[in-house]
Amino acid sequence: MTDFVDIIGTAFAAASLYAFRLSRKGDIREHSTKMGAVLLIAALALFSDHPSVYFAALIIVATTVTEVEFLQNLAAIARGNSDYFKYKIEELGRNEQEEKAARDQRELGEAQPAREKNLTADKIAKSKRHIENVMAAESAALDRMEDYFGAKIKRNVRVRSGRREIELDGLIPSIVDDVMSEKIIEVKYLSSPRTFGNFAAVFPKIEHLAREYTAIAKKIAKLHIVVVVEGDKSLSNVDMNRLKAMIDRSDISAGYSVFTTKDLGIEMLT
Repeated sequence: MTDFVDIIGTAFAAASLYAFRLSRKGDIREHSTKMGAVLLIAALALFSDHPSVYFAALIIVATTVTEVEFLQNLAAIARGNSDYFKYKIEELGRNEQEEKAARDQRELGEAQPAREKNLTADKIAKSKRHIENVMAAESAALDRMEDYFGAKIKRNVRVRSGRREIELDGLIPSIVDDVMSEKIIEVKYLSSPRTFGNFAAVFPKIEHLAREYTAIAKKIAKLHIVVVVEGDKSLSNVDMNRLKAMIDRSDISAGYSVFTTKDLGIEMLT
């Protein structure tokens, strides 16, 4: 029997090496990496031949192949956290994402008021290209934040409970909310370093989002603000100090990152 278990373990180990080799291919990297990890854990568990290791392997594999949302639900049930089920997180549709981006840009003074019937066809087309640039920058910034935090970000989500609701650029939920804080990521796009004053004006609204999320979800949340500046020139040292001072003075636990579109490798539509 032991020889048979060793044979199966060796087969799993060999299969995991093959899966890791396949992970070099970009289109299947995520799935093949997960499969390789699962097979390797199973092989190690078989080689160890101990009940506690079997149990640990089961937990690790479950967290690898199971959606985070399911694990959050399971943790909430186990802890008796009924507040978790009193709010919902839903993904915004494409049109809603465009409307959100346009609204954010109007608040920043980066876009004209939503009165397209008074605009020429050329200005309407230019406005749409600008929103596409904003959304591309947001997506690239969230990609960078996933690398920074080492976690998957739920993008463009609406969080609601009863009549209260907020829309967030990014959210990293925590499976065990008493141990790790949730992370809210808000991306703000500036067409020039000179428009930083517009960002400073909307900073209280960004703080309000974090407070509202905490009130709705009944969880500890940390805010991370990402400022993306169009072009290759970042904020001046004076404005970087202003940004740091705003974060330091805030009663919200927060951090920040600043990128240019060149940093993010975005080709702007003109």
